[in-house]
Amino acid sequence: MAEQDKKLREELEKCIESIYDAILEAKYNFHIWLDLFPVKAIVHILNRYRGFFIPTREAHKKMLFVNLYKVLDYRSDSYHFNCLFDLLEKDDLNKIDIEDYRKQIFEGHAETIKHLRKYRHKLVSHIDKEFVALKRSPATKIDPEIDVTIGGAKALLKTLENTINGISVKILRRHLSFRLDRVREPEQIIMGLGAVMAAEREQSKLQLEYIYSKESGIGLLDTDNGEY
Repeated sequence: MAEQDKKLREELEKCIESIYDAILEAKYNFHIWLDLFPVKAIVHILNRYRGFFIPTREAHKKMLFVNLYKVLDYRSDSYHFNCLFDLLEKDDLNKIDIEDYRKQIFEGHAETIKHLRKYRHKLVSHIDKEFVALKRSPATKIDPEIDVTIGGAKALLKTLENTINGISVKILRRHLSFRLDRVREPEQIIMGLGAVMAAEREQSKLQLEYIYSKESGIGLLDTDNGEY
């Protein structure tokens, strides 16, 4: 019995740590995705380097959605919250209200999870035929409805953080930190590029002023010798 308890605890620890890693990665991608939104203050910078920023923003959105759905999956060969809840039900010592946690996630964020599942199945893991047909239809102009909002993703992330941390504290006696290091780097890169663009504009302005001043002197009367 003691050996079984030990194995269960080891499995719980691996499951909790795996879920934590995925949520932390999702959070990093969420903040970068957010930083790269074309808001008024930086849209001119993003447009100037759109060949880089558009695919980069899409890549971080994809990794956010993929990591969120990874911890909400139900595969028997993977670690996720459904796996964790099943393991906790086998642990006779735990005093965790599993059903409450389950409802907070899967009922409290049902709409967002539905869209994440659709995104994962139809866009990431497969090239869904029906999805492609709807998207390309010139007659109906139907846009496939996959809508995960910033607010929805942020709220789900917060619930997932609180849930896994609460379980970790109770089971492992370990607090999980979701503090992001170097989180301001995307903003600093964008501002740095903005400064480069401003310097380029100033340099162009000076060059134009120099060219104009040179050209405006051509053909003027030389008052010293009366010649042009």
